[in-house]
Amino acid sequence: MLDVHAARDRAYRFAISTGHMPNMDLIHARQRAEGFQDCFGRCLSECTQRHCKWHRECKALQEFEPISLTQHSLRGLPVYVPGTTESSVMT
Repeated sequence: MLDVHAARDRAYRFAISTGHMPNMDLIHARQRAEGFQDCFGRCLSECTQRHCKWHRECKALQEFEPISLTQHSLRGLPVYVPGTTESSVMT
């Protein structure tokens, strides 16, 4: 399962492509409240939570593979670097 930061990167690229940005924090909270695992956007393979309200949208996110920082194409934008407390700017 992807970490939250890689899942957010995937969601941002989904938003750029489709014009729709899912609110991951809200969806994760709703998943927990409804008895599901809070995994929206984090699956790397087939999701087994087919009755989850966000299953279809989550599957659409899977088309967007998370990109590593070395492959990041948005130069000059703040990027979260795991293990740090601040964003770094890629140049």
